[in-house]
Parts: sequence; C-alpha cells; structure tokens
Amino acid sequence: MTVAQSGDATNVTEGSTTDTFKVVLDSTPTADVTVTLTADDETSLDTSSLTFTSENWNTTQTVTVTTVDDDLVEGAHTSTISFSVASEDADYSDFSLTDITANVTDDDSAGVSIAESGGATSVTEGSVTADTYTVVLTSEPTANVVVVPTSASGAQASPASLTFTSANWDTPQTVSVLSVDNSLDDGNQTIIITHAASSDDTDYDGIEINDVNVTVVDDDSAGASISESSGSTSVDIDGTSDTYTLVLTSLPSASVTVTLNGGTDVSVSPTALTFTTANWNTPQTVTVTWNAATGDSATITHTAASDDASYNGVSIASVTVSITDGETESCGDGPVASAGSDVVLNASDTVTLSGASSTGCNLTYSWAITSGDGSVSSATSSTPVFTSAGAGTSVVTLTVTDSNNESSTDTVSIVQVSQNVTVVTPSEQIVLSGSNYSVSETAHGSGSITLSFTYDGNEFTIIVPNRSASSLDYNIAITNAGFVVVCLPEASSQEGVCYFSQSTADTLSGLYELNERKSTPSAFNTVSGSQSGDRLGHGIGSNNAGDHVYISAPGASTNGIIRIYELVDGSQPTETGSVFGSLDYPA
Repeated sequence: MTVAQSGDATNVTEGSTTDTFKVVLDSTPTADVTVTLTADDETSLDTSSLTFTSENWNTTQTVTVTTVDDDLVEGAHTSTISFSVASEDADYSDFSLTDITANVTDDDSAGVSIAESGGATSVTEGSVTADTYTVVLTSEPTANVVVVPTSASGAQASPASLTFTSANWDTPQTVSVLSVDNSLDDGNQTIIITHAASSDDTDYDGIEINDVNVTVVDDDSAGASISESSGSTSVDIDGTSDTYTLVLTSLPSASVTVTLNGGTDVSVSPTALTFTTANWNTPQTVTVTWNAATGDSATITHTAASDDASYNGVSIASVTVSITDGETESCGDGPVASAGSDVVLNASDTVTLSGASSTGCNLTYSWAITSGDGSVSSATSSTPVFTSAGAGTSVVTLTVTDSNNESSTDTVSIVQVSQNVTVVTPSEQIVLSGSNYSVSETAHGSGSITLSFTYDGNEFTIIVPNRSASSLDYNIAITNAGFVVVCLPEASSQEGVCYFSQSTADTLSGLYELNERKSTPSAFNTVSGSQSGDRLGHGIGSNNAGDHVYISAPGASTNGIIRIYELVDGSQPTETGSVFGSLDYPA
C-alpha cells in the first residue's frame, strides 16, 4: 500500500489553505481492505475511511486535510494523521502504514486593538461630556489579560482597568475620557493615555499597546472682571467715596500686578493689586475718592504686568467715575409715581410697563403685582416687562423712592383677554369685520376713535377698559343698512350719551330710540323729523348706511353698554333681534 503526499509534504494554514494526500494498494486483495484515518485536534479530514476492493484496488483515493481554525496564538505547529488497516486478506490484515505529519501555519497573533469614536478623542475643560474609545484583543488568550489605561495630567480615563478572558476577549470594552479643569489659560493641550497589559499568557504579558492622544480644549482665558458697586462708580467732591472690585478670570502661572491710574482727577486705593496662584479668584476692592477733577467724570485705567505671557499686558476695561458737586439735590415736595396707562393684552403675551413719567430726584423703582396673576421681570427698572399668566385682570403697583427716602405709589391695571386684541389710540380708524374681532382702547386723553363695521354674519366685541377717559368718544360708522346702534345704560339711574354726527339738524329716516331706559330693550319708538343734539340715556340709532352715531365714554362710575342690533324685519329692532356687536365697559 502506498501513501503519497502532494509535494512530498502536507502543509495547511489555519482558516486558509488545505492540502491532500493519496492512498492506493500495490496488489489485488483477496478481500476488501478498509483503511481507517485518524487526525488529532489540529486538523480534520474529509473522510474517516477508505475501502479498496478487487475492482478498485489500483485506483488512487484522495484525502483532503483542513486545519481546525482556533483563536489561540500557537505559532507554527504540526498535526499527526494515523492509519489502521483491516481485511480478511492475510497479506493486508496486519499491514502497517507510517503516520503523516502535517505542518500547520497559525493565523493568530497576540495584539490589542484600539478604536477611537469619530477617529479621534477630544474633550473640553470643565465639561461633563466625556469622549470614548474601545479596547479589544485580537486573539483568544490562554489566561486572563488585564489592560490598565493611564492618563497624563490634564485628563482622566475610566475604568481603571479592563479584564479580558477566553470568553470575552473579542468583545470591545469602552474607556471614557474626561478633562481635568486646571483654570489656566494654557491653550489647547494634547494629553497621552498609555496602556499596560499583564497576563499569565506570555504572548500577552507586557505586550505593546498603542497610546491614545487626547485633545483637551481649553476653556480659560486671561483677563480681569470688574464689578462696580450698584452697577456704577460715583464720587462727590465733599469726600464721599465709592468702591469696585477686580478679579482675574483664570489661574496665572506667575503673579500678576494690576496698576491703577486715576490721573489727577480721582484717587484710588490701593494703587496696585497683586494676584497670585493662591488668590487669583478672590475679588480685591478698590476705593475711589475725588481728588482734583474739574469735570463731571473721570476714568481709571488698569495695566497688568506678569511673567505669565498670557497676562502680561492683557487688556483690562477701564472704570468711568461720575463726579457730583457735593450739594444735596433738592427733591421738592417728594416724588410722584406714575405707573402709566392701563393696558389690555392677549393672555400669555407680554407688555413693557413704564414709570418714566414719575417725577422726583434720584428715583429708584420697585414694581410688584398686588392683585391677579402674572409676573414682572426687572422689577427695579423703570421699564419692567409684565408677562401674562392667562385671562383675567392684574394690578401692578409702582413704588418710587427719592434720595430723601420719600416714596410714592401708583398702580396700573392690566386686562388680559383670551381673544386677539388690537390696541388703538385716538384719531385712529378701525374697520371691524371677521369672527370674534376685538378692539381694546387703552389711551388716556381726548379725541375720538372711528369704529366702522361691515356685516359678514359674525359678531365682534369692543372692549374699552379706560372708563376714566370721559372726553374720548367712539364714532360708530354704519356701513350696512338694516342695523341700529343702541346706547344702553346699565341701570335706569345711569346715563350714557348717544348723539348723531350731523352738526346741523337733518331729516333722517329710519331713526329709532328706546321707549324705556333699561338694559334689555323691549320696544323702540320711531323718531321722525329733524333730529340733532344729544339723546341722553336712550337707545338711538339709524339703519341708513353712511350714518354715524357718536357715543361718549361714560364716567368712571358708569358701566354703559353700547350694542349694535340687526333689524329682524328690516324696519324696526326688537329684543329678539340678533346682537351684531357690542361696546362694553368691564368692571
């Protein structure tokens, strides 16, 4: 029996090439001959036995050898393939074949692979946002492998160690990197993280692992911050002083001396401030007094000197000092607060209030909500912002205090409505049309507002909260025939004033007035002939297109209601007529 290896040797590679050998009998057997093939655990065969008969004994049979691809680092090694022969032919029954030794090339190598997120690692000083990279072994170890990442100063890596076993060696493990905030203006830095491996597997113990270069983005800048008492610096020629503080914005690498110079106008104490690595973030106080200034202001400059290049000559803002003449300003009879006109706005909107009309000397302002909801920002400003919290009425109280500590208060009412509002002022003309249209007039003073309406089947409401503007009139311009303007007092004892716009007596057709003075009209009287002048406490109006009816605003104690009725039959309004619009004075 002959065994022939290809190329006189059997060479295979893990995970790659295979090889073959051939077997054939040298003579015709008298009985079948079975050759059993056995490989060790390094290789596998495509057949475990070969059978030769008297028919095929001289036909060569081929056996293919394949490596067993493991993940272990073994280097070049061999695999043994053995044979056993069985037959009832005495010549073959005890036949012995020499083992084949296959040469196995290993495809595994020990190594540690690192993958950085986004291809690079970068963190920012002072940020809690970490960057990451992963670590994984390139082959299965024969013992646990511990990888320890170590960061240079300026960054920190976690966890402190990574353990790889024969079970998890090919699962990447994550390392998180954070910056260490040093408060120095040292620019962006590159920090190196090294890695050390230890293991009872000699292939991995002390194996070389690539470093990770971390870019640390600096969040510090050299400079100085100045804080003036009460937001400004003011001195008086009678000796009254003021103060401000100065502090560095980052840790210097060497002491920084800031020299202060007020010229001959004002004196500063001290004249120089020294900041070290220990006190750089502690504000130091500068006291300013009048010296010999002849004007109403002076300037204090600051010059920095240091062996720290970032701080040497760094720009520092100057301080402007206001100078008064030492005489107490007369505040007369005390301040008078003015919180401005009442306001109407949409719910959830904002409005800027104004106390600018308040009088007094050296006023300070304090705004507070004393009724209703909402919020006031910048409450010590003369022009704070009120933010609505929903529909309703809020009262904001302004308190002004002068330099003699005398105070005065005033209030402003803010009506917050749920529908859209258009704010108008005297002499404007508003054309009312569309669904749920609302106009709010908030201006004080005299004048008139023309409110024209065009019938489109939808109602509107005119909200007029400023009942105190008794000299402000509302000119209802009738643009559609078939409507009448009605002036309704809230009660029979109260009077609103309605009158026509004609300055001379005219003969007007389709003119109506109430025959009873109460909130809900039950009947109207037809008015004929020449009509002019005021119509006190009555419903009055015209269904002629182009006619105008003036409505005087009632006094502060009167809640008059103006309504515009659609004529049901085209000739006379009734209490069953639909209300097309109304002008209301809310409480």
